[in-house]
Order: sequence, then C-alpha cells, then structure tokens
Amino acid sequence: ELSLLLTVTVGAPFCEETIFRGFMYRQLRSRYGIAWGTALSAVAFACVHGSVASLLPLFVLGVLLAFVVEWSGSVLPAMIAHGLWNLYQLMIPLVILAP
Repeated sequence: ELSLLLTVTVGAPFCEETIFRGFMYRQLRSRYGIAWGTALSAVAFACVHGSVASLLPLFVLGVLLAFVVEWSGSVLPAMIAHGLWNLYQLMIPLVILAP
C-alpha cells in the first residue's frame, strides 16, 4: 500500500511532469507559442493515460499544469500539484467506500 501511494503521488508525477511539462511543453512552446504548446502537451498527456472517459478532465489538468510551469518557471510546482491531484484521486474511493 505504501509503494502504491509513493508511486501514484511521487513517482508518476515526477516522470510525467518531466516528460510532458519539462520537455514536451517547453519544446512545443518554443516552436508554436504558449497556447499551442499548452494545448498540444495537454492532449498528449490526456491521451497517454488511455481512458476515453478521462480525456477531458486530464486535458484540463494538463492545461492547468502547463500554466503552473509557465507561471512559476519551474516544473517542481507542477510535480507537487500533480502529486496532490493523484492523492485526491486515490482517496476518493476510500472515502466513498468507508463504512
């Protein structure tokens, strides 16, 4: 259970933010500008999760995380925000199913 918690709240956000905001967003931003860089990296982020039902919420999350990177100038706050989002998503079923 601890390994799942660490993977979901630390490992995945670190890897995904490094790829999607640290590398992809910055490359797309430099080539196409902020709006297109944000949109294209958010689409890629949403699609890689493989859930059609989650495409729109994950796209919105990808946009928000790109805004965080743009605002802060660093990928670290996006990693933290992503980890908190994943923690929230992990906790929902526990709260709903709690006796």
